[in-house]
Amino acid sequence: MRLLTSPRRWASPAPPSIATCRARNEARSRACRGWPSVLAPATIEAARRLYDAGHAPAVIATALGVSRATIYRHLPGAE
Repeated sequence: MRLLTSPRRWASPAPPSIATCRARNEARSRACRGWPSVLAPATIEAARRLYDAGHAPAVIATALGVSRATIYRHLPGAE
């Protein structure tokens, strides 16, 4: 009796290495760096302006629709 195929052929292919991913995405190197940022650079600037104007991080977070932790993460010195 003959086996149809070996179990090894059933396994999915290994994911590409980081080097392969970076080489493939030279123009989009952020694709290999983990989770994307919640805030766009323009939104971070708006949050910075609001913070410099005296608004509390909790108020900024509510206005932008993100968590307070996100505001603290993107605005160093906002304690």
